[in-house]
Amino acid sequence: MMKELLAKAIGLEVEGVTKENKTGYQRFLGRWSAEENTAFERSTSDFELVDESDWTS
Repeated sequence: MMKELLAKAIGLEVEGVTKENKTGYQRFLGRWSAEENTAFERSTSDFELVDESDWTS
């Protein structure tokens, strides 16, 4: 599904997409251990914060 959305967003044809190539991103899933995921979440947690001064003039 994500591959289809990306293709549509950049104007590529998505007709003829088969179930086999819909899972083209499968090789990227499940690569991190729980510890690596926790470390990533911890190191990127600031990205979840909103600094109000960025939105006011």
